Amino acid sequence: MKNISTIFGAAWLTGALAFNGVPGTGVLRSLFLILGIGHLIWTIRTYNKSQKWPVHKPESTALLALTLWFVFQSFIFSEIPFESLEAIVTHWGKILLLIFMMVAFLAYSNNRSATKTWLIFGVFFSGFFHVIATLGYQIHALTINGGFNIGMSLFGNYGYISPYVITSFAILTADLLCRLTASQRLLPLPTWLIGAFIVLTLIAQGLLADKAGYLMSIILILISAAIFTFRTHNRKPIVLWISIPVIIVAMTIPFTFANRWQNGVDAISHFVSHNNDDNDVRTAFIGSTDPNHPINNIDASFYQRYLWGKAGLHAIASHPYGYGYDSIGFGRFIKETYNIQGAVSSHNGWIDFAIDNGIPGLFLLLLLTGLIIRRGWQSFTRHHNPAGLVLMFFVINYIGRCAIDGHLVGSRLTGFAIATAALWTAISIIQNDNQPD
Repeated sequence: MKNISTIFGAAWLTGALAFNGVPGTGVLRSLFLILGIGHLIWTIRTYNKSQKWPVHKPESTALLALTLWFVFQSFIFSEIPFESLEAIVTHWGKILLLIFMMVAFLAYSNNRSATKTWLIFGVFFSGFFHVIATLGYQIHALTINGGFNIGMSLFGNYGYISPYVITSFAILTADLLCRLTASQRLLPLPTWLIGAFIVLTLIAQGLLADKAGYLMSIILILISAAIFTFRTHNRKPIVLWISIPVIIVAMTIPFTFANRWQNGVDAISHFVSHNNDDNDVRTAFIGSTDPNHPINNIDASFYQRYLWGKAGLHAIASHPYGYGYDSIGFGRFIKETYNIQGAVSSHNGWIDFAIDNGIPGLFLLLLLTGLIIRRGWQSFTRHHNPAGLVLMFFVINYIGRCAIDGHLVGSRLTGFAIATAALWTAISIIQNDNQPD
């Protein structure tokens, strides 16, 4: 029965996480979450011990402060208070319930080791599932069409799928780093297979050709190299042999397969030399019929994100306390300022979050994620818990990606919260069993 519970837990958590942000999968996600609720009810009914809830006061206090700010902001500063409060109840309230649900699995677990296993595997498989799906899709495209369909996967384009692929890369990299520095392993797989999975993940990322994912993979590799350097005695030769070849592979694959990168340098050069004005911001949304306009001659993606981000910063300056929770404040500002309808996001999660929830809201969110990263690092260094390093890498990856090109709203924020809570719960199992927090 314990093995069945472990397999079932990993399966429903994988399904609940693997499709957040993917269009048309809302019903599927809900079905998996219903299975998760059923699993929790079964766990509680079969529980025969005293409850043991994890208490990590810094993170809990920061989460409470963020929640209270959402409510206070809606009453005092929001231009749409009723819509904001409704979104807090329906969306943020759902996130809080799901966080509680993850922690409850720990409190009512009869087999804490098994609970830790399926929590971690659920998060890992939700990412690696898309690695396999991407590679399978690209192999099929190569077979049928004679070439790769760069930027696409089985369930959508790079924008939807790349975050999952890099999640897989973050977990695998953290697992490998634990094996090399602490002789601990997270996944019950041989080291050579972990290395093979990392290579497959990098190939999948290269075929998706996502700029933000590419940059985050490099950042995670550099962080890994730094940790490895300071936690091993024989530093220089091993670091060179491990980090540099992987970095070269990660850098080479996107440039080899993707033409999306070719004009990026020209776009950056244009930003530096050109005094962008309001007309440029409008052009970033509606395009230009002038064949000589930069948007038609350089990488439009770089160009648009720069100007969207600039407009987003203006929105924050004009509304430092935010429009209201989940209010699509960026679109409201663009409509008010430039009379352009249909804008949704600046494609920078930090900027969008600050526009909706104010500078204090962004500060509290970053404080909360910083405390979670700290908790993961302490779990790894003090308790030799590889799950702590995985939590740290996972949060750094997602929050860092949002600063480049990502979203901190909707189902993506929900998925991030569930996965973070699952990993946080997994490291709490080790800390509560071995040492008081």
